[in-house]
Amino acid sequence: MGRIRLTESDLKRIINESVRRALNEMNEDGTFIHKGQVFKYKGDWDAATKKRYLAWKKAIDDAEARERGEEVPEPEKPKRKKRRPNEEVIDDQASPKALAANVKKLLYDKALASVKGFKDNGERQFGPKALAVLVNLFKKEAGEDLFVKFNMIYTGITAAADEIETWGRRNEHAVYERARKISMWLKDMDEILEKMGATYRKLMASGKIANAFGNNANIIIGNGHSLGVSSLIFAKAGAQLSKVTGNLLFIANKLEEIANNGRDPMDYDPNNLRRRG
Repeated sequence: MGRIRLTESDLKRIINESVRRALNEMNEDGTFIHKGQVFKYKGDWDAATKKRYLAWKKAIDDAEARERGEEVPEPEKPKRKKRRPNEEVIDDQASPKALAANVKKLLYDKALASVKGFKDNGERQFGPKALAVLVNLFKKEAGEDLFVKFNMIYTGITAAADEIETWGRRNEHAVYERARKISMWLKDMDEILEKMGATYRKLMASGKIANAFGNNANIIIGNGHSLGVSSLIFAKAGAQLSKVTGNLLFIANKLEEIANNGRDPMDYDPNNLRRRG
């Protein structure tokens, strides 16, 4: 029978492997046994898997200690992370339905929904003549119909969110594509709101709105539950408008990150943007 010669490095490797298996109670098939119970895992033995194994092992030891009448402290619950103001819509996504619902929540917020409703319902609320005069003032000053443009984008985002909600996980590629579209439209919406605000301020400063309607016309100050143009978000100065536009851009950028990284938008972790291999 021939001799097997082992180098010093071979011996160290064998000893280290034996010790590692003994310490980790690892079987040849990759499972772990602790006090008669088996721990199985898929994939690599990485930090996350090791953490689950140690928690599993501790739970067994704790249960045994309680049976012996020993006092075992309850595990501490993880502290709930405080959200920053602009994270309220994109955080904690778990499903396509959740993403769609949160995008709609953004749109249906009074700040944006009122801009959409102003053109849609303005003829009934303020009369077709008054609405046409105001829209044309904006159009002449800005060089384009900002109200129509805003409403088209608003409708497009709503339709894309509906599609995501309907498709769910059945068509992952299409969900990426819709997420990217929503991102682009949200950036466009941000630009339109900024342009609406600049146009409104010019019209007010020049006196063109006051000359056309007077300062107390319903289309300017509102009528009951119907907001006038001076109450719409783009007419607000400073912090109020900045908060809305900042939120639009924050969500748009996060959706773009998701699409660019080729990850499932419904499994997004804003604190750990992992890339697929």
